[in-house]
Amino acid sequence: MKKIVARALKDEALHKNRRQMIRLHKRSGKPAKITQVTEVSEMAVKKVFDFMKLVVQLN
Repeated sequence: MKKIVARALKDEALHKNRRQMIRLHKRSGKPAKITQVTEVSEMAVKKVFDFMKLVVQLN
C-alpha cells in the first residue's frame, strides 16, 4: 500500500486527515490501525496525537 506524503498535501487535505485521525483515535483506534485507514505514516499519526495532547494541556 502506498503511503501519502503529508508534506505534499494542501492545507485542506491536511486538515481533513487530522480530523479523521482524531475521530478514529476517539473511537479507541490504535496508531497502526489509523495508519491503515488514513494511508499516512504511523509517525505522522503519532505527531498529530502528541500535538493534540499538547493543545489539551494548554486549555
